[in-house]
Amino acid sequence: MIISWVFTNRYYTSYTSAGQLDWMYKKLLKYVGLPEGRLYNLRHTFATNLIHGDIESITVVSGLLGHNDSIVTQNTYISNVVKSNNLKGRSIFG
Repeated sequence: MIISWVFTNRYYTSYTSAGQLDWMYKKLLKYVGLPEGRLYNLRHTFATNLIHGDIESITVVSGLLGHNDSIVTQNTYISNVVKSNNLKGRSIFG
């Protein structure tokens, strides 16, 4: 049997709502002994790590996140990066 979903329940059917996925994620964190968190926080961690890393432009990050406009990505993430002063003098806007 090929399962096309990343997260499935014990009956191999997909979780159908964000609430179900978040519930499953919290249960997994508890099982492995990690502090409680939101599944959506992984998205923010992913984006922040890309921006802090060697990403060539904010447009690339924006595309990976599925934003239609890179302005959304800039408004959400760049202020935090600038505050952390971790851009090492390089531009990610071009």
